[in-house]
Amino acid sequence: METTRLSEENLAPLAFNLSIKSERIEKALYQNLVEPNNLTLFPVLTGSGVGVVGAGLLALFSVPTWLGVVLAAVPGYLAFKYSKRYFEGDYINARININRNLIVSTLDSDDAETLGRIAATIVRSNFGKEKWASDLKSRREQTFCDDYHYLAAIFTFAPACWHLCAAKVYELHATASKLKSGVFNS
Repeated sequence: METTRLSEENLAPLAFNLSIKSERIEKALYQNLVEPNNLTLFPVLTGSGVGVVGAGLLALFSVPTWLGVVLAAVPGYLAFKYSKRYFEGDYINARININRNLIVSTLDSDDAETLGRIAATIVRSNFGKEKWASDLKSRREQTFCDDYHYLAAIFTFAPACWHLCAAKVYELHATASKLKSGVFNS
């Protein structure tokens, strides 16, 4: 990806766009939040629940306890595996696609590229240790995702990053405006 210098000309439309739509989009991004801790918790609860129901049904039919536990563990394990596959795949991808469509309807490609570069620095400094951040960084380096997908994935796991990105855009725009008008020149 070519690097263009951030200037007032390419930050002004983005800053204006964010100032108008930021509150609505931030609310929508929080509705599509994927909490990484829940990706482990929900499959465990699903598997345990199916196992308990299976054990209860087998006890109802007077199956010996040692056999009932073994027979109940099989559907519990299968439910856990299916649920884990769902929450680590389709569930996340659906949330990312919803956020991507939201971002596509809000930003044009130039603004998405600019915001993507700004978001990359924020993610690196604030969320760099997270598993999703390192996975997303490697996908972006291998060019498996465009700017819209990259932003959508970031905001799916960290919707608070939207506010940080907007603040950084406003800050950079103000700095570029002052440089252009000569306020910093003595």
